[in-house]
Amino acid sequence: MRLLQAEGSKLATVRGTWWLLAGVLVMMVGIAAAVTLNVDLPHCGPDTTCMEDTPRLSLFGTRLAQVLVVVLAAAVICSEYENRMAMTTFSATPKRLRVYAAKAAVLTAAVAVVGAAAVAGTLLLARFTLPYHGYTAARGYPVLSATDGDLQRAAGGTVLYLCLVGLMSLGIGAATRSQATTISTVLGLLFLFPLARAFVTAPRWQDRLHKWGPMDAGLAIQNTLHPAPGPISPWHGLGVLALWALAALVAGALVVRFRDA
Repeated sequence: MRLLQAEGSKLATVRGTWWLLAGVLVMMVGIAAAVTLNVDLPHCGPDTTCMEDTPRLSLFGTRLAQVLVVVLAAAVICSEYENRMAMTTFSATPKRLRVYAAKAAVLTAAVAVVGAAAVAGTLLLARFTLPYHGYTAARGYPVLSATDGDLQRAAGGTVLYLCLVGLMSLGIGAATRSQATTISTVLGLLFLFPLARAFVTAPRWQDRLHKWGPMDAGLAIQNTLHPAPGPISPWHGLGVLALWALAALVAGALVVRFRDA
């Protein structure tokens, strides 16, 4: 418990922590406002049912908000190595993996709280703005409701997605010990797969890139249409991201355990 409190205090004093967490909230809600206040359905007639995934549309800001989560996770793990405070930390707590686990727990808790608030604000905003632009029950779009199981899964899954991105970044940060390297590596992993898909013409390889890419696969959790679009189901997609995060955490743990600070 003391270790968790200590790491919580460190997180609170890391430069930019509060700005980054506030940025996640503002970015997700702000992008939701920009999308839902401007999107309409000019191609749909009054009696036409259009197939748009409104929860996924409302949560579009996740793609940019995750960048701030990556920056925060990199700062949490790498700042101590860069300012040489890691030596002091490991001298006080020789069991290094406990420190590593405490950092992961504190980071996950912070991202989960802010992510939940951001998702709730995003969907609440979308509930009242989307109907003004044609997303109505008459056109096949029910009002976003907290009692909808698919919406609950998309909302909760988005929070889990942000937490897993944070943990993946933490693991890579522990392995590289450099904020710049961590941020560039994680963002490369997140955005390289979708970029590669744009240059691949073979449908088979496009599907594979979609299934294996941490961002494409993980964000499948936001799909609420039936049947779910894309080559991977929502929970399987989030599972792929979880495997990426696990691999990064294991790699980071090995470096923390066996490499000197």
